Amino acid sequence: TEFAPRFSVINIDDVGATGLVSTAAACTEMLTVGLSPRADVSARVLTMNGQGMTLRLAGPWGEATVRTELSGKENAVNLLSTAAAVTLLGLDWVETCHHLAYLRPPARARRARSEAGMHVTLEEAA
Repeated sequence: TEFAPRFSVINIDDVGATGLVSTAAACTEMLTVGLSPRADVSARVLTMNGQGMTLRLAGPWGEATVRTELSGKENAVNLLSTAAAVTLLGLDWVETCHHLAYLRPPARARRARSEAGMHVTLEEAA
């Protein structure tokens, strides 16, 4: 709190978020993000499969539907956090959401399909 940033983006879905929200609210502009509808900026996973996912983002700047090659709830929250931070830095919300679709999985990640038809993404150690 002594060297507080101008703003904070906090994942409200994290276990320790409550204490962090209380601390940050006292010294910085703050936005909460998460899959929870009580977050200031939230995401709802509309579809998810081996090719990625479609998200519905909602925040103080409006709503947007984003299709991405990333998959998984953790990646959804990471995209949401990125969108909130970049918008707070001054990029237009609509433009920010448009650019999220261009983010790709890391090069060391590869998709695999099990015999049972399950899609998984394997990330190789660097």
